[in-house]
Amino acid sequence: MKASHIIAFLISLGIGGEMSQTSAHVRYKAIELPSPPGLPQSHVAAINNVGQIVGFCFPATPQPKGPKTVSTGVCWHRDQIISLGKDIIVSDINDQGGIVGQRLTGPRALAYGVIRPDGFVKLKIDAGVSAPFLFSISESGQMAGFYGGASTIPCLFRNGKIRTLRMPLGWSWGSADAINAQGDAVGSAASGPSMSKGNEESVLWKGGHFRVIGVLAGCNGSKPKAINKSGEVVGISWKDSNIGYTLLVPYAWRDGEMRSLDSRLGTKRLSCQPNSINDAGTIVGAVRLGPNDNHACVWDQGVLIDLNDLTALSPGIVLSNGVAINNSGQIICDARIDGEWRAFLLTPRHY
Repeated sequence: MKASHIIAFLISLGIGGEMSQTSAHVRYKAIELPSPPGLPQSHVAAINNVGQIVGFCFPATPQPKGPKTVSTGVCWHRDQIISLGKDIIVSDINDQGGIVGQRLTGPRALAYGVIRPDGFVKLKIDAGVSAPFLFSISESGQMAGFYGGASTIPCLFRNGKIRTLRMPLGWSWGSADAINAQGDAVGSAASGPSMSKGNEESVLWKGGHFRVIGVLAGCNGSKPKAINKSGEVVGISWKDSNIGYTLLVPYAWRDGEMRSLDSRLGTKRLSCQPNSINDAGTIVGAVRLGPNDNHACVWDQGVLIDLNDLTALSPGIVLSNGVAINNSGQIICDARIDGEWRAFLLTPRHY
């Protein structure tokens, strides 16, 4: 039988062609990550290329009677779960195991530092400089974030010293939110009086210089979420819509070109947020299907796919957010099971 006849035969059976949107895409095996005793709920924050995962665990909702238990920062690696301390929220981990996060020490008291399995190491800050808020850590241990009060200043932090990042003339506040292996950072900045006005624009800091990435056409603002080794940036723009909420429009940027990412499942355009991109260019994030109904997603070969359709899951499990992806293609997700949060690791299946 000729190849063309074989293809036509397979299509007639629903095996080939466009009968299944997900047939040609990577499939995943899902593993639920364990939680410490008494802290059944969990969220993931980051995964490195070694396979180490960081996040935090917290009590059931509603909590049982008795003393309230605070969240506990954790690191998952292979079959182990390592406690990083109580009242810890973790942000990122690099391939050397350096972890950055925050300790909630009071109603408004925040102490940022590097978290190690033997405890939380508060950062040494130069005298006269307010403590920075840090969100991302590079392979060399450089961290990105901001410092200041009402007017926040984007910065990098390393070896106890803060390096202020320049902003366009007249812009009054900003934040560096992600950093790659080369030390290139991305974040957002604006000229308005507050970071809550939705008027910020995405900015890249590279080699001591800034570059305004901008906003997608027709949108009101933008914010980057991640940058990979090649300097490709992913993030969101937003605009008002007639569907009852602000529509998030996903974008990718590289070498001066900003483009919108696929935001359709079937024939419907949806609100999407990319969260992470690996060095191969695979992107993961979340897509809003409806009120209180978010699904984890992946942009595979430029096509938006619901990760729930690519993963064998037990009944009742919904992958709600694709948080991060490493260079091996492993994805960490937050999931909902019977109304509670659980953490999952997805590993590509090789046939």
